[in-house]
Amino acid sequence: MATRKPLVIGDNGIPEQIRPADDLEVNLTAVNTIALENDEGGAMAFLSPVYLSDNDKIIRAKADAIGTSKVIGIIYPAAIVGGTGLVAIDGILTATAGEWDTVCDESIASGLTFGTYYFLSPTNAGKITSTPPTTANHCVVLLGQAVSATRLKLSSPLIPILL
Repeated sequence: MATRKPLVIGDNGIPEQIRPADDLEVNLTAVNTIALENDEGGAMAFLSPVYLSDNDKIIRAKADAIGTSKVIGIIYPAAIVGGTGLVAIDGILTATAGEWDTVCDESIASGLTFGTYYFLSPTNAGKITSTPPTTANHCVVLLGQAVSATRLKLSSPLIPILL
């Protein structure tokens, strides 16, 4: 049987075998983001779920139709006032209880509820809800699961399921 050794990127940028004395650092809270352009004209709130409207352009998502529920990610780490901003596509999103409250359909003044799944809202564009849609022709989009009152593990992939 072959002996396998993991590869790492060395200080010089070239892959090399890991040495027994090396330590591996893994950042499990890293958030992967992409830069996309606001296609709404007005400000897009921090933590709003968005979908692609055109090449590299985004609009706030809503689960009341298949076309508006194809979520690419969530605006993070700040609101997009105009032009281009960052959208989280993977990772654990951290915000205050008050910030989560502003993006959630139901009042959650004490933050997210640990272990609860959060979905794209069918009622308000750019909002989340802990209640999945049940109406015909609406879409269920699982956005993530709360790992604490202030952190949401973003689901991947974000696939809409048409009811």
